[in-house]
Parts: sequence; structure tokens; C-alpha cells
Amino acid sequence: LLDHGYAVLDFDKIVKKVRNRPEVQARLLEIFGTTDPKQLRDIVFNEKIPNAKKLLNQEVGFQALIEALNQSDILFSEGHKIVIWDAAMLIETGTYLSLHGVILITAPEDKRLERLKVRDNISQELAEKMIKSQ
Repeated sequence: LLDHGYAVLDFDKIVKKVRNRPEVQARLLEIFGTTDPKQLRDIVFNEKIPNAKKLLNQEVGFQALIEALNQSDILFSEGHKIVIWDAAMLIETGTYLSLHGVILITAPEDKRLERLKVRDNISQELAEKMIKSQ
């Protein structure tokens, strides 16, 4: 899409940026006892804290959404007619309802599992839990 001139926001990168903000780090430490992404993933997907995924989305997801909206505004003001959000989280949070449209691109589960394992250097079991939670 970038090669064709479309503006694309990578929600994963935005989440990482937001997660590194000092005020977010402080809240994550308070709630989860850690700010380490691997430890957070373990807590969330192994349900070590009740409603951990919901709590994490409340602390990071909402601020990431605000950041994505701000970045979209900048891109529109620069003359982009379309801004594409690359974000699986849009569906599970219902955020897609406020957008003009949704394009769903998927791959067979075995391909998604392999990409996730390689990208995050995680086990098959954790990758399966992550995919099932989407």
C-alpha cells in the first residue's frame, strides 16, 4: 500500500510508542508489576491476572487509539485522502464502527502462527493462545 502512495498507520508501532510513555509505564507497573512486553504477554495470555487483557487494553489501547486519531489528522492535513490503519485490534474493540470502512486481510492459521512465532520469538502454545484471543 505504501508503494502506491497510501498513508498507512501501523497500530502495533503506535502501541509500542504509547507503552513507552512514562505515565503508561507507571500504570503498567502498578497494575501488572512489570513493563516488560514479554512478561505482559505472559500475564495476559496465561490469565495470571483476571481480566488482564481488558486491563491492558484500557491502559494502552485507548491511548493508542487517541494517538492513531492524532496521526490520522496530521496525514489528512498533509493532503492524504485515505489513511489506512493496520490494526487487528480494531475489530475486537469495536473501534472499526467509527471508521468509514474496513478491509479484512487474513491468512491461513498455520501461516499466521508461524509469522507470530518468528516475529515475537514465542512458543507454539503462546502463539495459539494469542490467535484465539483475537
